Amino acid sequence: MTKRVAIIDYGHGNANLIKNALAELDASSVYSSNAAKIDSADCLILLGVGRHRSAMMFLVDRRLVA
Repeated sequence: MTKRVAIIDYGHGNANLIKNALAELDASSVYSSNAAKIDSADCLILLGVGRHRSAMMFLVDRRLVA
């Protein structure tokens, strides 16, 4: 069974590189900031080296983490 991967779009990172790599692995992926799409994924990828603060603020603002 193919895993559905959500690449969390919070305005940073190179999503195209990751989407292409996942496609090579025959993984289904979506690049989104939509909470419902993110919540429905089997796996999550959070991009952005050095952007931990803005990434966490995004997740908290969208109530994806407590």
